[in-house]
Amino acid sequence: MGTYMHFVVGFAMTAIISLAALRLFPNFRSRETKAGTYRISSVATASSRLPLVGGPAIVLSMGIGLFASVFIEGDSEILSVLYATLPFFLIGFIDDIQKSIRKEGLSERTSLMLATAAAAVAAVVYASTPASNSVFSMRIWVGADMAGNILFAGWTFILFMVIVISTGISDGVDGLTPGLGGIAAIGIALVCTVKMIAAGPAWMVAGICTGILLLNLPSTWTPQSTKKRRARIYLGDSGALTLGAILTAAALT
Repeated sequence: MGTYMHFVVGFAMTAIISLAALRLFPNFRSRETKAGTYRISSVATASSRLPLVGGPAIVLSMGIGLFASVFIEGDSEILSVLYATLPFFLIGFIDDIQKSIRKEGLSERTSLMLATAAAAVAAVVYASTPASNSVFSMRIWVGADMAGNILFAGWTFILFMVIVISTGISDGVDGLTPGLGGIAAIGIALVCTVKMIAAGPAWMVAGICTGILLLNLPSTWTPQSTKKRRARIYLGDSGALTLGAILTAAALT
């Protein structure tokens, strides 16, 4: 599959799955109420409740795209992106389900402990993969022996923790997380040459972010405004954590 086709597949699959999920699961919404000022020059209001279908759409699109890439190109190592991402998605999805049913998600302490475990799993996944030949890879600096693998796993753990927590924090403003994620993914993809398979996951992340933006556009909507809100879905914790994880995985790949 051509490098830029990863972008097209990521974009198309995410947009289609998001629209389908919006129709099929319109009541999958957070019942948690958060008070605050969500728009510039607006009064403090309760958070609005859009469907939390962004996260499942992202991980399904990523899975379909990566397996299609493996089928066409025959390189199963690219699935490391999916293996490293799934634990973070599951954490966020459990949190979203609890918010939808119980009005309250996982505690911050529990979320941090689970994210730490997921980052450890991701570190093991990438420390177990063959060393990259890229001049940007830390594996070239530290080597592929036991000490090098431990150092690389520690670096990978820190990357996942910092970036995933950052995307989790940035979620809450329409379009902010997928917008920043898409820009970062394009930057990663352009660092790679079009002949390197490592560019594929980065272009796919960029396509996924663009597909999410179709239904998560920023707006000046407020409860008191007569303007129609453009954002129609939420990423939820499952989407925000997943985007952070696949962005990190794409960079490491």
